[in-house]
Amino acid sequence: MDVAPTTAQVFDRLRASLVEVIGTAATATFLRRAVRKAAGASPELLMLAITKEQLDYQYVVPEHWSSNGAGMPALVNLSTALEGLLLDLTGGVMIRRLGAIPLLRDAGLFRGEKS
Repeated sequence: MDVAPTTAQVFDRLRASLVEVIGTAATATFLRRAVRKAAGASPELLMLAITKEQLDYQYVVPEHWSSNGAGMPALVNLSTALEGLLLDLTGGVMIRRLGAIPLLRDAGLFRGEKS
């Protein structure tokens, strides 16, 4: 029997996928902007800490994101805000790339380019 991934695991995959393409600094910037956009609908996103340490960024997710299913609606809201930002920057390229990752797609994130 497969165990569903935690919200923390899905977020980590999202973050890592962004870093692969746009780098650490741009990833942190886009995630911070998406948090600000989505925090009205999901205030728990304000507990997502993104800090710079030396040349790298550290991410601390809300503690309850380590429980199965907890926090997933907030992550979906974050990804929706992120989609809008990425669409402005890359057209649909990044959204399609992220939507092709089974873990993200199965969690309800990045299901395809918006028309």
